[in-house]
Amino acid sequence: MIWLYSCRGRPGSSPFSLRFLRTDTEQHRKAYESEIIRGYVLVSENAFRYTGRKARSPRIADPFHLGLTARGASIACVEADGIARTVVEMRYKAELTAGSLKVPESRVVADLLLRGVDDSGWREAMFRENVFQARSPQTAKRLRTLLRQRLETMDADLWRMIRDGSGTVVTHACLAAAIKHSPLLGDFLDLVVREQYKLFRESLTKKLWGDYIEDCRGRDPEMPWWSESTVARLRSSVFQILAQAGYIHDTGSMKLQTVHIAAPVLKYLKDHDEQYVLRCIRVGK
Repeated sequence: MIWLYSCRGRPGSSPFSLRFLRTDTEQHRKAYESEIIRGYVLVSENAFRYTGRKARSPRIADPFHLGLTARGASIACVEADGIARTVVEMRYKAELTAGSLKVPESRVVADLLLRGVDDSGWREAMFRENVFQARSPQTAKRLRTLLRQRLETMDADLWRMIRDGSGTVVTHACLAAAIKHSPLLGDFLDLVVREQYKLFRESLTKKLWGDYIEDCRGRDPEMPWWSESTVARLRSSVFQILAQAGYIHDTGSMKLQTVHIAAPVLKYLKDHDEQYVLRCIRVGK
């Protein structure tokens, strides 16, 4: 049995609570366990309410985590004495303003990661060799930070696909890493784009992005307040990614089209149990 709670407030502050919503049967466990979905926390094994002191549940024999997610968000860790100790909050971030999929640059980063170069090697490649052909050191640094952090969410098997792959394989491998790195992108695919396919919409609209950003704040009250220009830049990057990956024909018409994700990428995600990424990436099938 799994207990579904909504999270309100910040652990360690007042008020904070996990409000009971409903229970689900065991068959939903694989889809939901260890994920934060639409702002909710899923609690397995024991119902739990945190007051800043003790859990109102039976004493727990072994530690377990609430809301651990591939997106790097852990709401709380309840230890054997029933006290919540570890807290890392989920946040939507604006890292996508630094770029879209950037496939050629991702190939360069994948090669550097596979060769295991040290910090001086990264500096040599970025600034002296200017492997990105960037217009300024600042641009090169932003791209390096984005792409290295993005690719490091995966392992060497995916890096090799990006470095050595061709066509849709390398594009969809870059997409998989981008989804795992950015819940802002992943949730847009999962919650918004999926719905448009289900409703047989012909195309996406800019309004969908604006509405989505507002909804994000409901799922993550700690999300930064972005300026209109930042929201527009994020929209531009996300829609470029959708076009590059094949979900839309182009960023002008934003016409939806069927997407067939490259088989090697799907196999990698299944073999590595990347359930969140799989769910997001397959919205257009």
